[in-house]
Amino acid sequence: MTSPLLNPQIVGQAENAHLPVLARILARTGTTRHQWVALTLTAAGGGAVDRDRLVARITGTLKIDAAAATAAIAELTTRRLLAELPGETPRIELTDAGQARHRAIRLAVDEVIGRVYRDIPADDLATAGRVLTLITARLNAETADAGQPNGGQQAPPAPQSHSGLPSPPWDGDDVGGGGRRMR
Repeated sequence: MTSPLLNPQIVGQAENAHLPVLARILARTGTTRHQWVALTLTAAGGGAVDRDRLVARITGTLKIDAAAATAAIAELTTRRLLAELPGETPRIELTDAGQARHRAIRLAVDEVIGRVYRDIPADDLATAGRVLTLITARLNAETADAGQPNGGQQAPPAPQSHSGLPSPPWDGDDVGGGGRRMR
């Protein structure tokens, strides 16, 4: 049997297969997808990040407006999962509770992804990651060239999960290097 060529339908089907898994995990913790992305980007930034940069990363990752990204940060701050740091430049940091929430969700995601991806050869996963990262960058450039909101706010690829497996395409952990996340 010949493998199908990668196309938008296949990418969309993979994304749509991942999303219910994430939704189930997030529902157990009362965390929204926007909040999860905010927690993940803050954790990937070392636990404390510039507020404006975080808003830009959330909007670029999720293709949402700044108001929605700011609302997710505010909700997490109200729930004491994030905290604002004093200083000239507004910074946001994960609280101990935020670190615990992020870690619990990350472990649950890694468990599922470990089962699902376990027998796929690492070279195949690396190839898929490179190709999807390239496609994402090109599509972001296309939307930026067309003047569409958030099109030009592309982030570098994400690190792999702590388990060494590629992280899922929907967790927003799109900072750092070496991994491959779709949005």
